[in-house]
Amino acid sequence: MNRTHLAVAGLLLATVASCSSVGSKADAPAEFCVAANAAKDAADAQQQLFNLALSPVPADVQPAVEGFAAKFAAMSALAPAEIKADVGTINTAAQQLLTVVKANNYDVTAMVTTPEFATLTDTFASADYTDAQNRFQNYVGVTCGITATTDPAGTSDLNTTTGS
Repeated sequence: MNRTHLAVAGLLLATVASCSSVGSKADAPAEFCVAANAAKDAADAQQQLFNLALSPVPADVQPAVEGFAAKFAAMSALAPAEIKADVGTINTAAQQLLTVVKANNYDVTAMVTTPEFATLTDTFASADYTDAQNRFQNYVGVTCGITATTDPAGTSDLNTTTGS
């Protein structure tokens, strides 16, 4: 059976990874925008590691995934009231991804075949998650001056099909 689980995982990463910093606007909550840019940088570092064709090494995956989860948690803690629930939804998925990757000893190739990852894939594909992600991207675009620079799904670098 073929799966494109990594493309779905890319939806989480693309939440921030598909953004490009163009500076904060004067009315933006500065700490939140700085945290959003830090999460973007962490996501950029992690993004390549979710490409199975590159045979990611667990020793490289661990700091990248842990760094992304930590940066997203920090951003969630700073989220302004008007976006806090959406950032919380995305942060919950980021922490779940960390848990699944960690449970598989940071072996991304092994992770994609687990039932836990299949469940997480469903989370990433859910309307609740995608709606939260869309509102988040709109908010950071308008408020922080961070704009999308890849395809809307953000999966251009992460669309890897795995075999059963």
